[in-house]
Amino acid sequence: MKWLRAGGERREREPGKKKPAGETILAFAAFFLGVLCFLTALRALGRKEASSEEALMAFERANFSRISCHIYKEGYLDDWFYLEEEKEALLEELYGQWESERGALALDLLVREEQAGECEIRRENYLRAELQILPGTGVKEILEERDRFSAFMEAAGIEGPVYLELEGRFPGELSREEQRMLAEELLRKMGARQVAGVDEESLYTIYAYVKDVGETKTLPEGEVNLNLAVSCDEIREETVFHLGCPILVSQW
Repeated sequence: MKWLRAGGERREREPGKKKPAGETILAFAAFFLGVLCFLTALRALGRKEASSEEALMAFERANFSRISCHIYKEGYLDDWFYLEEEKEALLEELYGQWESERGALALDLLVREEQAGECEIRRENYLRAELQILPGTGVKEILEERDRFSAFMEAAGIEGPVYLELEGRFPGELSREEQRMLAEELLRKMGARQVAGVDEESLYTIYAYVKDVGETKTLPEGEVNLNLAVSCDEIREETVFHLGCPILVSQW
């Protein structure tokens, strides 16, 4: 009997012939290192999931009157020219592949065109997906939905990061000093280190980093994976805290 593998033929050991001691030791060492690398990667993944949950739970435990969450991703799909009915069929097929009782999925196919020559137009299609999580969903379940959403988008051929955003509301319009105090307290409870920020009359936002919390973005000041911003809802007379992982991408 012959064993085949990539790179050539594997020779079968003759019956009754023992492996050299050195070969046995090397094989055991390789196996041990493989197991060690696997366990290290598993522990790192566990730390990352635990850190993500701890950071988001710090936001969840703040005294907000209500909290909402949505998960977002957009990426290049293809350069095909879709008729309207083909576009609808594609989106319908994708909707059929998603099942969740924790949120509502919204899909859209965006078309970007630019003139590539006198008689040529370059066309690119982008798939945008947003998952609005139902109120009352816990942090652990939110992270599970984020992972399922990420796998769903990757299966559709969409690469790139997934953005998770939480929104917490306080009754009344807080002063900027009060906003700073609450933002600093939130970062402290998350174990986050501020990397950059903007503190102006019309804009207050902080970029921070927490070890082992998801994907990061690179700013001139350094790596970040949390983005905290504050705005005021004048109609409802509320102060709104926005938390983005790794950054905020939606309008607020």
